[in-house]
Amino acid sequence: MNREQEREALLIEHKKEKLATFRQKTQKNLDELDKRILFLQDELEAIKDRSVMNPEVTFLEKENKELSQRIQRCEKEAFTANMRVKEMQEILQDRSRERAIEAD
Repeated sequence: MNREQEREALLIEHKKEKLATFRQKTQKNLDELDKRILFLQDELEAIKDRSVMNPEVTFLEKENKELSQRIQRCEKEAFTANMRVKEMQEILQDRSRERAIEAD
């Protein structure tokens, strides 16, 4: 019985050591990832700063905005035109039915 208790105590101690090692590795990995995230955030800020200073980027952003607005207007006009076409088709179908009835 005493041997079994010693064995269990050794197993528990071994598990504690493994868990502590795992925690240390995990913390080390988290620290490295935090450093990497900070580095990438700094890089992103630097890129944003460079793009703000670049007049070509500013011009392209403005052009993109204008084109997006133009696309939206065209989509609205296309929708309106499609609705008119449908209305005209319905009118033509009605007239066609009326002529068919009159012809009979």
